[in-house]
Amino acid sequence: MLASLAACGNSSSASASKTADGKTIIKIQTFNNFGYGKPTNERPGADLWAQYEKLNPNVKVEEIVAATSDDARSAFNTAISSGSNAYDVYAVDINWMPSITSMPDKFMDQTKYLKDNDWLDWKVEAGKTSDGKMIGASNDIGPSAVCYRRDLFEKAGLPSDRAEVQSFLAVIPRHGISTSKLVRNIRIKQVFLGMTPWGAHGLQCVRKIKKRT
Repeated sequence: MLASLAACGNSSSASASKTADGKTIIKIQTFNNFGYGKPTNERPGADLWAQYEKLNPNVKVEEIVAATSDDARSAFNTAISSGSNAYDVYAVDINWMPSITSMPDKFMDQTKYLKDNDWLDWKVEAGKTSDGKMIGASNDIGPSAVCYRRDLFEKAGLPSDRAEVQSFLAVIPRHGISTSKLVRNIRIKQVFLGMTPWGAHGLQCVRKIKKRT
């Protein structure tokens, strides 16, 4: 989710920054690797800033990358509470949104810029305030997939066909075990069940469930 600040009303705000040749500097805080910037050997990227600058030659984009989501939120909270030295655009975790939407006047309404997007309704709603302002532009919907070791499922006496595994995972919550917790415990590098302490724990879990179904 991307949120844009409204004018902070402070001369030290990042919104007032200019380059030596008069270009407007847009400062954007992200964290980890959103993949927007120039690719490097360590960090893949789509080089979107360069493309934006080409389309808008009077603008210079500066991305500030926090090491973690926690670091980013700490900097974000400090800037919002102090009202100074804030960046223009922030990448935020979806779980920040309740606190962000509670202070809509601090963020720019992006409705007219985002109205033609074909995003899913629930994702659009996540970026809205109670009075209908769109203050967050979605980055993605967080799709995920489950991969599993067919041979280990068969060894444990569990169904290994994809459709059967889907049905099997669907009944796990009935036994008081979170599907997401189970998957986190038994998936490592897209390998389901095996070769790690997490894999061993996961195999024990599904064996226990099998006995109870």
